[in-house]
Amino acid sequence: MSWRGEADQFWNSAEEAAHARCCGDLPLLIISQDPNNPQSGQPPLIRPIWNSLQERLKTLSTRSRRVIAGSSGHAVMIDRPDVVIHGIEQISASDVGEVGTTSLQ
Repeated sequence: MSWRGEADQFWNSAEEAAHARCCGDLPLLIISQDPNNPQSGQPPLIRPIWNSLQERLKTLSTRSRRVIAGSSGHAVMIDRPDVVIHGIEQISASDVGEVGTTSLQ
């Protein structure tokens, strides 16, 4: 799919995610790019919208938490593998913690 095709589906996907209730009380960890990273490649006007949509993902589970991977762009797993590894360890131990948002620098 081209970037235009992906952009066309952005709002549809956001709307579907906003209404999804999939996870009950399963541990859910949302790892997000740094919304304040000017090198992220994301247009500045989109950043607050994207950040808000990422924040809303926490409603998918009663045991969710969001981690913002400081200094990362869209490819968090490449920019901050340490945050991803730590997240996998937390999920594996079922220790997602309290609902909230954490920023890891």
